[in-house]
Amino acid sequence: MASVVEEIKSKLSIVDVVSSYIKLERAGSNFKARCPFHNEKTASFFISPSRETYHCFGCNRGGDMLSFVQEIEGIDFRGALGLLAERAGVRITASEPGVNREREKIFAVLEEATIFFSNHLTKNTEARPNDAGGQAHEYLIKRGISDETIKNFRLGYAPAEWRTLSEFLQQKGFTPEHLLKAGLSIKSEKGYYDRFRGRVMFPIADNSGKIVGFSGRILPGIGQEDADKQAKYVNSPETEVFHKSRVLYGFDKAKQAIRKENAAVLVEGQMDLVLSHQSGVGNTVASSGTALTRDHLVLIKRLADTLIIAFDADEAGLSASKKGVDLALSLGFDVRVAEIPSGLDPADMAMKDPAGWRKSVESAQHIIDFYLKALSGKGYDMRTFRKKTSELVLPYIAKLRNTIDQAHFVSETARALHLGEEPIWEELKKLSGGETTSDTIHEHETMGEKNIPAIELGRKQNIERKILGILLWQENTSKPSTDREKWEQQYGMIVGEKTFKGKKNLPEKEKNDLIFEAEIYYQDLKELPQEIELLLANLEEEVLKEQLVVAMDELRDVELKGDTARSMEILKKCQEISKKLSEIVKK
Repeated sequence: MASVVEEIKSKLSIVDVVSSYIKLERAGSNFKARCPFHNEKTASFFISPSRETYHCFGCNRGGDMLSFVQEIEGIDFRGALGLLAERAGVRITASEPGVNREREKIFAVLEEATIFFSNHLTKNTEARPNDAGGQAHEYLIKRGISDETIKNFRLGYAPAEWRTLSEFLQQKGFTPEHLLKAGLSIKSEKGYYDRFRGRVMFPIADNSGKIVGFSGRILPGIGQEDADKQAKYVNSPETEVFHKSRVLYGFDKAKQAIRKENAAVLVEGQMDLVLSHQSGVGNTVASSGTALTRDHLVLIKRLADTLIIAFDADEAGLSASKKGVDLALSLGFDVRVAEIPSGLDPADMAMKDPAGWRKSVESAQHIIDFYLKALSGKGYDMRTFRKKTSELVLPYIAKLRNTIDQAHFVSETARALHLGEEPIWEELKKLSGGETTSDTIHEHETMGEKNIPAIELGRKQNIERKILGILLWQENTSKPSTDREKWEQQYGMIVGEKTFKGKKNLPEKEKNDLIFEAEIYYQDLKELPQEIELLLANLEEEVLKEQLVVAMDELRDVELKGDTARSMEILKKCQEISKKLSEIVKK
C-alpha cells in the first residue's frame, strides 16, 4: 500500500499547491515565479511538474510540495502533511511516520479545551439564570463583537472555578501531564489547577489553523473578588507547540488576504484584531502584547512586502515600536502607519467607525512621513525639532535598503528641517558607517535561510556547474543528444577522469538541482551543441589559467634556489600552457 505522502502526491500536483500561494507563469514545460522566500525582481523560482519539485536559483531553496508548504506556512512536517492530506481527502493514521503521537495528544487536548470554553460562552437561559458565561457573552456583544465573529474566532469563556476544565478533560481520557504540557493547568503542592479562570478566551492557532494556545482576558466582577488585582490578560506559557515569538494571532485567518493585498496590518491585542477583521480589514494580525520578533516578520514577508502598523502617535507609542520598525525596515518591508485619532485604539475605531478604520488603513503613511508629521505637530522650536528628527527619523532612513528611497526621504527631511541635503547625508554616513548590529541581515538570510550559504561561485565553478548539469540532464532525458558521450570525454580530459567521476557521484538533491537548472535554461535551445562546446572551451581556458599561475609560482621558487635545469623545464611548461591559451582565445 502506498504511503500517505505518495497518496497525497497522486491526488495533488505541485503546480496546484504552489499556485494557491503565488502566481505562476508557464516557462516551456515548467513554471516560473518570483521566489516567495527571498526578495527578487526577476523570476528565479521554477517548478518542474514532471519531477514534482521546485527550485530557486536565487536562494538555492528547493524540494517537493511538502517542503514548500512547510516553508511558506512556517509549519513542521506534521503540519504540512496534515494540511495537504486534508486538501487531498487523505486520512492520516497515528502510525504514519513523521506524526508525533505526543504532539498529537497536545493538539487534541487544546482542541477539546477550545470546545469546552466555546460551550461555556452562552447566553443566560432559564436553566442557568446565573451563568457567568452569559455575562461574558454580553460583554463581547457590548464591545461590538457579533455572534458570527464569536463563532468564527471560536471565542469562549473559562469558568471562574479551580478545576472545572481539568476534570472535564480527564473525563475525556487526558492525563494531568497532558494538561500541563499543553499549558492548560498549573502544578502546585496541592495538585493541579486550571490556569485560566473567569476569563474570556481567545484561542491562538498556528499557521495551519490548529489551536496551540490561549489568551484569556479577565472579566472584573464575574466570579472573582480580586479581579482588579490580577493581570488583564493571561497567556499560555511556552510549550512544545506554542512559541510566542513565532505565532501571530489571527495569521491563519489573515494569510490569504495578506497575500492578496500584499500588505499586513499589525495591531497589538486580540480585541483589536477581532474587530478589525469584523470591520472588513481581513489582513490584520496581532502580536498579542509580545514584542515583534524577526520570526513574526519573516512569516509576513513570505506573503507581503508592506507592513502597516497601528499604534498611538504619542512619543511612548513611537518609542515602543522602534525595534519592530528597525527589524521590518532591515528586512526590506515598506513600513507604513495607520493613523488613529487620539484616545482611541484600533478596536475602538473599528467598532465605532468601521469605514473610518478601513480608510485609515488604506491611507497609511510611510513610517518616515508619519514621524516627520508627528514631530512637526508637537510645537517644538526648530532646534528641538531638528534634534528629535535626528534621533528618531534619521536612523530609519539609514535602515532603508533602497538607495532611491533613501534619497527621497533625505530630500523630504531636508525640506522639513529647512536645511540642505548635505548635512543629512553626513549624519547618515555616521549612522551607517561600519554598523554591524544584530538587526543587519544579509539578503540570503532574510527569509530565515541562515543555514543556506549564499551562492558566490567563481567563473570556473559556474562553468563547471553548467556543464555538469547539461551532462546529467542528457544522461537522464529520454532523447539525449548524440554528442553526449563526446562531451563527457572532453569534460573528463579537461578536469581529469577521476575528478569527473567524483563530480557525477553527487548527493541526489544536488544532482536533481543541476538537472533542473540545465533543463530550465537549455531545453528549448536549438544550438545546444554550440553552447556546450563554448562552455567546454571556457572551462579549459580557466583550467589552463590556474595551471599557469601554479607553474609561474613554482618557477619563482626554483629560480630563487638557483636550480637552472629545473627552471628551464618549468619555463618550457609555462610556454606550452601559454600557447594553448592563445589557441583557445583565437577560437
